[in-house]
Amino acid sequence: MQKKQTDDIISSFLAIGRQMRQRCEIDQTLRQEVTIAQLEALRYIGEQKKVTMKEVGSFLSIAAPSATVLIDRLVRLDLVLRDQDSASRRSVVVQLTKKGKDILRKALLTRRIKLEALLDNLNQKDRETLFQLLEKMIHIN
Repeated sequence: MQKKQTDDIISSFLAIGRQMRQRCEIDQTLRQEVTIAQLEALRYIGEQKKVTMKEVGSFLSIAAPSATVLIDRLVRLDLVLRDQDSASRRSVVVQLTKKGKDILRKALLTRRIKLEALLDNLNQKDRETLFQLLEKMIHIN
């Protein structure tokens, strides 16, 4: 691939990222409570139901101390509960609280509505092509 084409693709990815952040941003009151990284942690915890701190860090591609700081803030906000893992006392597991589930549900709904408005600019064939290309890129080793 030519250098210019690679640079153009990188620029396009960055532009799409900016546009997604602007259009799919969670509402102002929610944004004051949680960051995008914390929201992604909530989403992961919600999908898995109960996860270790190490799994959260691995999912977010952050070091264990950073995961601990992130989870500590979510605990202070009463969005997650931290507990000893019954299978291994050295391990700590986290799960969503009712408030955490409510905030996650609201944030995902807001994000979905805003993303659908953005995707409305594409016809069905373009949407399918976009999805197929994104899936390919996600699964490249």
